[in-house]
Amino acid sequence: MNTTLIREHDYNKEVQNIAQCIVNDNKGDYEDTEGLEEAINDTLLHEAIDSHMWITYYSYNLDVYQHSDNKDYFISEFGGESAASCLRESLQCLHQAIAFWCLYADVQEALSGILTEMNDATNGDTVCE
Repeated sequence: MNTTLIREHDYNKEVQNIAQCIVNDNKGDYEDTEGLEEAINDTLLHEAIDSHMWITYYSYNLDVYQHSDNKDYFISEFGGESAASCLRESLQCLHQAIAFWCLYADVQEALSGILTEMNDATNGDTVCE
């Protein structure tokens, strides 16, 4: 029996979608991509992840972890003591924290690519593959 609620393809698609929505919903509020990037790093990314159903509903948390490219982000950024603190509260708290930071890091990587493309387009650079 497969209990996975999120397929890998859907996870990757949603990561890209979250990143693109953050940019599309906010790019008109800033004069340049530098201002937009600063706002993303200050609050916009955190708010988008914090309110996402894959974070707010515990049943999705382990699937986020399973599909993330940044499984170690929480521990590497905040250390084992933060994980232990969450675990003392509950196992669900730990799962939610890990899932939050996995999704955060994955979307952050997607945003980096989008913002680089925007900068290249603004600067007239041609992106060659």
